[in-house]
Amino acid sequence: MKDGISLGYPANADFLVDLIQKEEHQQIIKGILKELFGHSVKFSLIRLEQKPVSPKGAQDPLKKKKIKEETLAHPLVKEALNIFGGEIIDIQEP
Repeated sequence: MKDGISLGYPANADFLVDLIQKEEHQQIIKGILKELFGHSVKFSLIRLEQKPVSPKGAQDPLKKKKIKEETLAHPLVKEALNIFGGEIIDIQEP
């Protein structure tokens, strides 16, 4: 598995993580990701304590804007935001 997706959640939503981490729900999520990507995708949850800090040498603003637009247009991202009621806080190029 080379691809991965990490979903951040607010500190006050720990109860949702307990539900998501149940084996039956993990299998559903992994199945959806495999269907969308065409192969297995690593899935992880990250508890957001504070707003993420951009790495040193941040991307130029136009490139970052283009990456954000492309990411927000991706069907998997749209579906994840819809399912989890999330929002994009920061996007970093791998």
